Amino acid sequence: LSLTISICNQWYFFSWIPFSGSVSMKSLSCDNDYSSHMTCKWKEHKEAHDLLRITLYQNDGIQNENKMPCVRDPERALPETSDPYIFWVCRKNIEYFGIGINHIYSFKHNKTLETQLNVNLFQNVQPLPPQNLEVQESSGDFFLTWTAAEGSQWLGNALEYEVTYKRDWESWEKDALRLLSNTTRCHLSHLMMGSRYVARVRARVQQAKGFSGTFSEWSTDVSWETPEGQEPIQPRNLRCLFNGVNLTCSWEVKKVITTSVIFGLFFRATPASAEEECSPVYEKVLPHIPYVVQSCAIPVSNISSQSRYHVSVRTKTEEKLIEAHKNIKVLPPTNVSVKATEDHEYELRWKKHTFQYNFIKQKYQVQYWKHNQYNETLQTLNISNDEPPFIFTLQMLSPSTKYRGKMRAMVNSADYQSSWSEWSEEFSWETAN
Repeated sequence: LSLTISICNQWYFFSWIPFSGSVSMKSLSCDNDYSSHMTCKWKEHKEAHDLLRITLYQNDGIQNENKMPCVRDPERALPETSDPYIFWVCRKNIEYFGIGINHIYSFKHNKTLETQLNVNLFQNVQPLPPQNLEVQESSGDFFLTWTAAEGSQWLGNALEYEVTYKRDWESWEKDALRLLSNTTRCHLSHLMMGSRYVARVRARVQQAKGFSGTFSEWSTDVSWETPEGQEPIQPRNLRCLFNGVNLTCSWEVKKVITTSVIFGLFFRATPASAEEECSPVYEKVLPHIPYVVQSCAIPVSNISSQSRYHVSVRTKTEEKLIEAHKNIKVLPPTNVSVKATEDHEYELRWKKHTFQYNFIKQKYQVQYWKHNQYNETLQTLNISNDEPPFIFTLQMLSPSTKYRGKMRAMVNSADYQSSWSEWSEEFSWETAN
């Protein structure tokens, strides 16, 4: 797409905020048992899934990049829900774990999302605003004066000005496109697909015809809608303006698409230049329409009337480093039981989850309570020893009482991090009189 901009541009008065990445990548989390498999969870917008369909890939730097098998998370797959997201769970067998092995995850898709523009700097100028405004009175008349902004000397005498003023309680009128025509028919250009437009017309006499006067009142508004384009997921309305310092480019992207992928602005200052990426990208969310406006400013160091930039907007690959040894989720203990000892104490035993490396220790948490009295008698124990047994002393239990309990595990080594495992199956025992 090549475009020469020779019209007044509409700028939206919303604050810019840094664009920090897609919802899908932000939601991605992965944990592993540090033995045989990796489990990842993430979410994808339902409408973006219908339009784009991204796929999760994993790369450990040892083998080639591999697609992770994913299914809808059965814990979040409710048949009737207003949640706009699909929740995915992905599981992959892993042969090697180690501190030096990094797993990098990325989302990919099979569509080419890109828009391009060749920009002639001197054909896309937006001067800096005038400064040093001053009002002077002379013989009852008032005059507004100003000077060109500092840094505009390169424009020479090429500047012209439009003056507008209002009473302080009036609002400013904003028009996206301004066209002059000497016939009763004109072409409405630069319309965006899938948009609603409104137009109005006013008239004045031409001084060249020997007349003078002012504009008429505006006609009654007429409105219409343009049809949706063939590729609604493509970036659109790419345009650039040069202010003597930066070439600022903006474009529009369908809002739901940015929940799955991110877009970058790439440029070449000359055909022979290496392609560079503009950063940072900012974003404005526009209310009531399904698009966002993104923008980036390219610094220009060498100004020439022959300068012609080639700019391109396309999707970028996001990556997230997830260190396996810092995202371990231990499997819960099994075969948990409590038995009486010869000393009339009670011995807790369990079978712990086995890692690839025996030097990784675990710690445990036990909750136990009297049968049918969970809320009133719940007790929590923290066990730091890696191996069983743990002894319940007589002071910890009541005689002739039925107890129930459950147990979970966590890594207890300085160089490794994990979350608590799920709770084990409940176990029970009864104390003697």
